[in-house]
Amino acid sequence: AMPTPQAVQAAVDELVAPAGMFTGVFSVGWYNQKRRDTAQSTQLIDAPDTAYGLVVASTPRFFDAICDYFVEAASKESDFVDSCVDHHLKRVLEACPPGTTWQNLDRPPYLHSQTLSHVAGIDVHVEPTECFGDGEDQGAWMAELVEELKEERDETMWGGAIDKVFGLNIHPRYGGWYSIRGLVVLPADVQPSEPITQSEMKLDLAPEALRLIIREYNLRPDLSYWRDIPNQSPEDKYDPDAFLYFTERRPAMRRRFLELKVARRAK
Repeated sequence: AMPTPQAVQAAVDELVAPAGMFTGVFSVGWYNQKRRDTAQSTQLIDAPDTAYGLVVASTPRFFDAICDYFVEAASKESDFVDSCVDHHLKRVLEACPPGTTWQNLDRPPYLHSQTLSHVAGIDVHVEPTECFGDGEDQGAWMAELVEELKEERDETMWGGAIDKVFGLNIHPRYGGWYSIRGLVVLPADVQPSEPITQSEMKLDLAPEALRLIIREYNLRPDLSYWRDIPNQSPEDKYDPDAFLYFTERRPAMRRRFLELKVARRAK
């Protein structure tokens, strides 16, 4: 008999937890329907709506897995994040029924990661309009932020979106210190014994905390203050090494960083 999606998820979570990864289970139809409703049916998953899948995410501990993989990997190609994700997604297949497919979400065909993680119950999507308590004045706050955005953003890059205030996804524990890495689509005959409903995560954050996150995300995204949530444990954020590594875009610099990092670990 085929396992249920929940049973596959439990086996996969056990496999990837040591690498600082975790999963959310979802129905392909939840994602595809949301894309049909909000995005003119772009970036759909090529699978039946009745199929189930897992979204694979990484926590701050994933940086250690990248360092481990750098030591083990025979060829030192430049982008170790991608190849480390591939390595772990291939391992995930061992815990999945035959016919399961996987995809690294940093590669085409591109899917909408924010929608995926939301329908899989991994995080909560917050729109700027949801950051106000009863009777709080949205207008003045938004107007002030829009003025700052027009000063900060480069018009040649942003064009007509220069004054747009974007929403974002937040994890109740990791804030913004996590990443959506991969997708696993299970064969269509892997079905739950009871129908499962989309899990709705809740955020226990005050409106002013949400406003600060939205403000930082739009004004100074590179500094990553938007990733912090109040009273967060330092363990649930990137350490300084991981922060600098993941914000570094040049592959050769990333590689040099790992060489220096693993040389210290070997001591």
